[in-house]
Amino acid sequence: MKTYSFEWDGFAVSVSHHETCEISGFLHIEVHSQDRIPITETKYRSHFMHHKDLEEFEDAEDYIRQWLDAAATSKKWVKYREDSRQLDLF
Repeated sequence: MKTYSFEWDGFAVSVSHHETCEISGFLHIEVHSQDRIPITETKYRSHFMHHKDLEEFEDAEDYIRQWLDAAATSKKWVKYREDSRQLDLF
């Protein structure tokens, strides 16, 4: 298992990368954050993927960073970030 900790857009993110089955070629990535991030509202994300799909990235951290960057452009996330910066009386 490999674990990466990094900051993304001001959020602390931890990524664990598990080789789940070498025969089938699948791996398991777990993402933890103490705050909501664009790929999960629960501060945790479990993701299974084929080992070949990770080959175009440097490592699991690079994969998650790019996933976060892409997800951060969604209307839902942009609205969430705008709303969290302003006080809400209701």
